[in-house]
Amino acid sequence: MVGVIDIPSEVLNTIYSAATSKLMDLDEVKISVSEGRFKVYHRNAECSGMFVYESEFYEDIKDLTVDIPMFVKDIKTVLSIVKKGKANFTVNPGETIFRFEKLTKHFPHPTNVSTPEKLPAIEVTTKIEMSDKNMEMINDSFSDIKNTDIKIFANNDSIKFEADNEIRKTNIVFEPTDVISYSNTEKTFVGFDKDMAISMFNVKKDGKYTIELGNRYPMKVTQEIPSIGKVVYYIAPKIYD
Repeated sequence: MVGVIDIPSEVLNTIYSAATSKLMDLDEVKISVSEGRFKVYHRNAECSGMFVYESEFYEDIKDLTVDIPMFVKDIKTVLSIVKKGKANFTVNPGETIFRFEKLTKHFPHPTNVSTPEKLPAIEVTTKIEMSDKNMEMINDSFSDIKNTDIKIFANNDSIKFEADNEIRKTNIVFEPTDVISYSNTEKTFVGFDKDMAISMFNVKKDGKYTIELGNRYPMKVTQEIPSIGKVVYYIAPKIYD
């Protein structure tokens, strides 16, 4: 036996939501436990996106160090059973045993779950901190736009999100007073696949969101979620003529 651990359902749900987003679409993940935190770090199959999750500090796991490879479908199964509360796992070589009341399930480990060696490089020219309400506005504005990109234009005065699929065109503009904070060091223009970009904006109540952009660099989106931790997404930009 490698270790016995309880994982809060909100931690598993955050990992599952990130792993199954259109940006990531992962079949398996590795949940690392160290220094009192749950950590997950993965790149998608096309190498166009990445997410990093780090939980809040948990006193009961501060002395535990263990890796838990899991199929994403097994995380879904656990969440359907636990609902809220904690999931109890016994981590053995080759498998993880999940117990809940009188139920016992054996989950085989996926083999050779790889994690990236380093984070993407990014030169930030525009940084914007937004509330959950700001992010809801972006989600609502572009939910009916399909088969296109989201293009982002930023300067000292504002940042504009725009999508145009030749049938309808939508844009939303934020000025510095509309958001928590805003900084811009040079004009920025960058575009991203709309569905992948929106999947990064997984709105949680009372969350804070930081978007960092640079010309020709990946977009970095950081979600700080109270009592759950921090999720960081990276998405590669589209290349335009």
